[in-house]
Amino acid sequence: MRRAAVLLVVLLAGCMDVIQEIWIGADGSGRFHAVYTFDPDSPVFKMPAQDGKDPLVSIVSKLDEVDAELRKDPAVRHLEVKADKDGERPRLTIDVEVADATTLSAYIKKALQPKDPAGRERAPPHDDFTIEKTDGGNLVFVQKQAMKPPRMDDQMREMLAKAYKDHTVTTRVHGPRIVSSNGTVSGDTVEWIVQLAHPEQAPAEMRAEIALGSPVLIFAGVGAGGAVLLVVVSLVLANRKSQRPGGGAPRTGTRRRPALGKKKTAKPESDEESESDEESG
Repeated sequence: MRRAAVLLVVLLAGCMDVIQEIWIGADGSGRFHAVYTFDPDSPVFKMPAQDGKDPLVSIVSKLDEVDAELRKDPAVRHLEVKADKDGERPRLTIDVEVADATTLSAYIKKALQPKDPAGRERAPPHDDFTIEKTDGGNLVFVQKQAMKPPRMDDQMREMLAKAYKDHTVTTRVHGPRIVSSNGTVSGDTVEWIVQLAHPEQAPAEMRAEIALGSPVLIFAGVGAGGAVLLVVVSLVLANRKSQRPGGGAPRTGTRRRPALGKKKTAKPESDEESESDEESG
């Protein structure tokens, strides 16, 4: 893919740290936030832009018109591409939020594609990823390496170590619940960290499955069902207590209390036996 090739060219041109984060909301929405922080002496900043501006500022200015149109799209909740500095280090920030996470990558592509063909060579770096929905309703994030890392001898490894030092590319995916992943999972976040000096250590594919429902809500649903069942059982028991065996109405007559000082018989007398004793007495 062309953008992945651009990323490779930029990486070879100079050192930078990348933090790429994707949030998947419980409502199925998606947000992409990426920060590219370059070393100030990176060769990429020694190449003059055609408009005479700083390379990153030039990139952002070429995207202004496209991004202004995308912000009018009702599916886009937020979109911003800006260039600034972190101390002395030039920094490029890309932030895109959409209502449907499965369309997030497509909107990022649109946001980073200048209308002017001459400016597309300077399009911001972005590795394509996909977010797809499973039959069970979960979302699956997948980001594959654009190309296999080259085979390296000791001389090339030494060269990369000097060039990239401890620079890294960090990718994080956040969601209501991480079901499974080949990254490092901590709570509602999964993370992959790749050392630029060791591209051969990067996974061929970053993958994570995210459940949109919270475990608390799932158990709450079960608890609510249990509460309904308890009410139903209580009503059934109350109804059974209100009826005698045989379906007859409950008796309204009162039983004579035993006289004080007399012991209760082992078997209580019935109402008929009490009335017969009174007549004979």
